[in-house]
Amino acid sequence: MSEYYDALSSGYGELYSEEQLDKFEFLMSWLKTLKGFILDLGAGTGLIQKFFIPSVSADSSIEMLKRNNNPNRVCCDARFLPFKDESFNSLISVTMLQDVKEKRRVLREIARVCKGVIILTILKRNYNKERLDALMSKNFEIIYFDVQGKDYCYYLKRKKQEEIKRLRIRF
Repeated sequence: MSEYYDALSSGYGELYSEEQLDKFEFLMSWLKTLKGFILDLGAGTGLIQKFFIPSVSADSSIEMLKRNNNPNRVCCDARFLPFKDESFNSLISVTMLQDVKEKRRVLREIARVCKGVIILTILKRNYNKERLDALMSKNFEIIYFDVQGKDYCYYLKRKKQEEIKRLRIRF
């Protein structure tokens, strides 16, 4: 997937900026609640920076990150985040999760590195809301849910680590 976004990077703004900026405006009241050290996962070219500068911008596409103005950029795979446990107070990930094959693993990684609020959007196409809710509920408490255009929008809080570990135990 990173190769696709590397190739798309030079025209990404022209193709998607209006749609993404509308999404950020829709999420503005949620964005205002983010505090502390914030990770933008799937940050791409950094369009969100018109609204605020996250502490760290992470993306798997080096070419997208080259166009991102955040001085703290990390090129990484969302399945294997190179951050210590509970490194971030908040996390935002807009329109990234649908591009990942191992969604459960990515969500576990998000729960591992973020100890607070998570704002996550995913394209509605081909996704059943009830199945997504069940997937989110494994690691997070769903505080708010809304729909914006083509996206399901989740405002989540990480469950306590003990609770997550209990859910993973199989008999």
